[in-house]
Amino acid sequence: MQIKEGLDYYPELLATEQLAAIEKDIKLALKQAPLFTPTMPKTGKEFSVLMSNIGKLGWVSDQQNGYRYQEFHPITKKPWPEISKNILQIWHEVTGLADEPDCCLINIYQQNAKMGLHVDNDEQDFSYPVLSISLGNTGLFRFGGLKRDDPTKSIKLAHGDVLKLAGKSRLIYHGIDRIYPSQNFQQRINLTMRKV
Repeated sequence: MQIKEGLDYYPELLATEQLAAIEKDIKLALKQAPLFTPTMPKTGKEFSVLMSNIGKLGWVSDQQNGYRYQEFHPITKKPWPEISKNILQIWHEVTGLADEPDCCLINIYQQNAKMGLHVDNDEQDFSYPVLSISLGNTGLFRFGGLKRDDPTKSIKLAHGDVLKLAGKSRLIYHGIDRIYPSQNFQQRINLTMRKV
């Protein structure tokens, strides 16, 4: 389902078996690359979202060096774990690309976590899409245009939903305004794959 040009929404795309396999892969990856709390470059304020990465590169942020991709975990200093075949399969199927993503950012949203409006623009080549996989609790996803003050709309991203930002929507402002509690999940997990 195309929400706007370049922004494609695939509700409940992933089957129960796929989701279970991905959740297992994430748990294993987080044992090797534990969650950390990034900080804002200018203020040093902590994000409300916990993060980790899998892939050749990982996205990190701190007050010293700002937003960036690097080859190692900021705390353990070890290389990031590989992206699992289960996750890569979704990338290939939805994007239709043979190239693999360099990074899969893992964001963990607890009940009060949010992600302000931002643009994914730390990559070198914007011709590649950004692919997002939602697991766990539903999040209210807000998206606008190429300017921060453009009008915005919102949709709910639920367990098993996939979202692709490409083309004219590759650099739109977007964020997560709230997390909806449920009896089935303790948190929201978002995987965001990027070609750096």
